[in-house]
This record gives sequence, structure tokens and C-alpha cells, in this order.
Amino acid sequence: MSFESVQKIADAVLYEGYMLYPYRPSSTKNRQRWTFGGLYPESYAAANGDSSSLQAEFLIEASGEVSLDVKTRFLHLLSREKDGQAWQEGMEREITFEDLSVSGLEARTQTVSFPHWRRVDEDGIAREQKAIDCAVDVDARKAGDFL
Repeated sequence: MSFESVQKIADAVLYEGYMLYPYRPSSTKNRQRWTFGGLYPESYAAANGDSSSLQAEFLIEASGEVSLDVKTRFLHLLSREKDGQAWQEGMEREITFEDLSVSGLEARTQTVSFPHWRRVDEDGIAREQKAIDCAVDVDARKAGDFL
């Protein structure tokens, strides 16, 4: 399977629930965003029974030396407003680990901060995005280590 094929599947999962048919903001079912794996700030998640973290595990069968590229992708909520009407968009974000050698891989963590920003475009559309601080941990072990 090619990377392009995998990318199409990943995009379908990433955007599932982001906007449902009919594809217009006025549709009742498109007024509330939901996505698979949606995460919330820790304080909000604890108070409302939602998740603030996600763990995924993958089994890879290979022989010899294995090197991996790991991409974590998500949608970062973006608020949009014009003439008193508000709408939400999703901006794609990506955190990448490249060329990870599986044998002897030490756990790695990458922390990323996306700052708060606000702007008003020439067409009068105000866009604002809240800050996000996040961390992605990657670890690899031989399957025999778990058995």
C-alpha cells in the first residue's frame, strides 16, 4: 500500500464528523463539531467526563532493521465570525517524528505549542484560534517484550 493511499484513509478518519452531508454550515447536524478521538483540556475533561489524552498502539511485523516515520495529525478549532454570524473551522496540525530506529528506540517526547492568534481579513471575517500546548510520546518495543 502506498503512502498516498494511507493518507487518503487518514484524511477520511480525520475529517469524519467534522462536516456531515449536507455540506453547509446552516445544516442542523453541522452546528456541533465532533470527531473521533476529540481531546479537551485536562480541567474541562475531568469535570465533564471527557478525554484529555489518547493512546494508540500498533503492531508491525518486520525482519531486520526497521525505521519509522510517525505523524500525529489533528484539527485545531478555529472560530470565524462575520456580521454577527459565528462559525467554526478546523485547521490541520501535524507533529512528526522521522527516521526512528525501532531496535533500541528510547522513548521520545515532542512538545509543541500553537499560540493564540486573532485577525480580521480584508473581507471582514474575524478568525481566532485558542492556544494549544501538547506533547506526543513515541516508544517502540519488540512484541516479545510484551508477551
